[in-house]
Amino acid sequence: MLRYIITGVAGVGIVSAGAYAYDQTTRDDNGSIVKEGELGVFSFKIGDCIKDVKEGTSLGQATGVPCSQSHQMEVYAETFIDSSSETRPTDFDKQGEDYCYGEFSRFTGISYENSKLEFQYLTPSDDSWKEGDREITCLIEDPAGNVEGSLRNSQR
Repeated sequence: MLRYIITGVAGVGIVSAGAYAYDQTTRDDNGSIVKEGELGVFSFKIGDCIKDVKEGTSLGQATGVPCSQSHQMEVYAETFIDSSSETRPTDFDKQGEDYCYGEFSRFTGISYENSKLEFQYLTPSDDSWKEGDREITCLIEDPAGNVEGSLRNSQR
């Protein structure tokens, strides 16, 4: 299943669950990535730092790296939408935007309006929705370029 990357106040899209539920990173006992590896979108965890994301496209995987290394984005929130609908709701992207906007200040320690950072979010593609994908994943980034270190509580 692919998931959509939604950009602007941002976003991404996702692919097939089975094909993208793998984690080839090495993690410590706390679940933090300590060694780079390929990471399927269904294995993203809050606090994961990722690179090799092409914005405005469908996303099935990215490279997970320790946050101390240069990276594009960091996963800062995730939620699941309770829906038994066979088709993806027309307002699903708006739900993703609203959720990630609301979680932004909790993660960064500063409001979105006062921040230099931006967010994007992953939502299910039509195909992944049909296979039961209901997850919204929020990603934070610095529009000035890659960062080193976590953006959690950065107040930037």
